[in-house]
Amino acid sequence: MADYYPDSTIKVILDEHDGITIPVKKVGNYGWDTDNLTWIKLAANSNGELLTSQAPSSGVGDATATLSSAGSAQQLPAQACKRVIVQAHESNAGTVVIGGSTVVGALSGRRGKAIFATQSEVFYVSNLNQLYFDGTSSSDKIHLYYEN
Repeated sequence: MADYYPDSTIKVILDEHDGITIPVKKVGNYGWDTDNLTWIKLAANSNGELLTSQAPSSGVGDATATLSSAGSAQQLPAQACKRVIVQAHESNAGTVVIGGSTVVGALSGRRGKAIFATQSEVFYVSNLNQLYFDGTSSSDKIHLYYEN
């Protein structure tokens, strides 16, 4: 799971420069992504104010989904949520890939976010059924923890 530190942001001035023209300064709010070792732009509201916290959850839930057939995208069940953490089961034999309806688990042509056994990823969606998963091994499982 990527670690984002929205409460520890810095204002970064970026130079857009093509080597010929004078650099243009752009200011934005950025946070450090420890998984990818890079700065990421953080979410802001319509007034440009940095979003640093979420409203408390009204409830939480969990579920497990099993991949019925490797090579076929499988939609998660309908469940309203604000955020879901998807974790690959620790005994999975293959790679699980999470994404939209066009997700592909096979290494050749892969589309989506790949997670391996015990790895997890956070998705901010309004319903679990916005996410699909595929994988390289039938019967692999994912665990879902969601907040609504």
